[in-house]
Amino acid sequence: MYKLTTQETPRSLQTVMTLIERLAFKKDAFHVQRSTIGFFLKQQRKLAGPLLAAYHDLNVVPPPSAFRELLLFLVQSNDRPRVVHALHMALDHRIPVAADAFHQLFLVDQEEGKDHSATAVDKRDLHVLTALFVQCCDAGLVTPLTYPGLGDAIMSSCFRRDMDDVAAACLQLLPRNAIQSPAHKPLLSIFHGRSDVSPLAILKQGARKDAIDAVIEHAIRHHVRVHDAVLAMGLEQPHAALDWARRYLVVLQHGLATSTSTALLFDATHIALLHGEFNVATALHALLLQAEGELDSPGHRRLHLTIQSIDQLGQRLDEGDATTSKLLVDVLIRQEPSRVMDLFHRLLASEHAHADLSTAMLIAAPTSADTVTLLRHAITRSIFVPASVVESCVAKFSSPSGHDDLVACVVDLVAADLVPSTEALKLLLVKSDNGSRPASPVVSDAPATS
Repeated sequence: MYKLTTQETPRSLQTVMTLIERLAFKKDAFHVQRSTIGFFLKQQRKLAGPLLAAYHDLNVVPPPSAFRELLLFLVQSNDRPRVVHALHMALDHRIPVAADAFHQLFLVDQEEGKDHSATAVDKRDLHVLTALFVQCCDAGLVTPLTYPGLGDAIMSSCFRRDMDDVAAACLQLLPRNAIQSPAHKPLLSIFHGRSDVSPLAILKQGARKDAIDAVIEHAIRHHVRVHDAVLAMGLEQPHAALDWARRYLVVLQHGLATSTSTALLFDATHIALLHGEFNVATALHALLLQAEGELDSPGHRRLHLTIQSIDQLGQRLDEGDATTSKLLVDVLIRQEPSRVMDLFHRLLASEHAHADLSTAMLIAAPTSADTVTLLRHAITRSIFVPASVVESCVAKFSSPSGHDDLVACVVDLVAADLVPSTEALKLLLVKSDNGSRPASPVVSDAPATS
């Protein structure tokens, strides 16, 4: 075999010949030489793993270009154990590691983290990879450190696993211009301790929403105050709404919010209730009341009534109370009419059907018969019903089916002084009566007897 000159051969062939020559001095290395030719010249990629092991066992150091090709294939194949083995080989033999290999490595890891369900194994693997990156950088083996996108890939991969401290350790080794994404530049400034940059800058520079969770986690761990606008961006991630509500509660409890937003508090309480996290919902609602008091809107009234009713169940946390709490959320928060009577019968059995809840169930009752049942309960328990609610019920169920029973029940409610006899209610009853029963005289007599 004759030695080829650099002028006669392409660089890839020169690299292979260099390896072949190094292997020629090793005993029983003929099959490794053949595998080297197969991988690098014949594209027999399945030989990558065995070749790496053979080079290690024979103490043969591949040239940097050959090592780069081998490492890139292992990265793209997502063969983590052999990637780690290759990087240890680079450290042991001081083989330069092309920055694009690390770039690809973190990009692959970033794609795997997109389901937002990082496991302990994922985080452990990333810790190993970032530790090797730091060691290679410290040894001066990674070139060039300014490789486009390298810093951004590290940031994204770490952020998806809530490992921003690990990202910071890696990024300290890179020049400032290694971070190019507008979303990541302000975060890098935060890590480097610049006081003139806040998370609000992320909004001004078009941050990706997948970084917001990491920003908030970083703020909690390092006691950095967070602007409401950043917290609001976290709310826009439906895949992790409950995590956001919990995180927001921690931010507020640690005094890290720049201000207290009643709108965000309302949303967070609402989310916690929908997910059955009643302790979180109660804590958030208490902060909402501290911030603005009991706000007078239908949504806030339903929210307050739900929390109040769940608290009144005694928080015994047995199966019955848990079921009732879920029914309260279904009726008052989700506003599901089909669940109204299930809630009513459960509250009746536990004697928790108080006036406000009775009124709320009347408003949501799906049928005339259900409305009659709820009104009869009000009469039996002497529960006062607002005239507007009764008027709405009579107007809602104006069809003949079951209407006579409803009108009769309303007349009895008026007679029992449990609803004011307003002009609007009188008119509705007169229209509903159609001369079939003496409803009008009963109502018209009410003012004279009051």
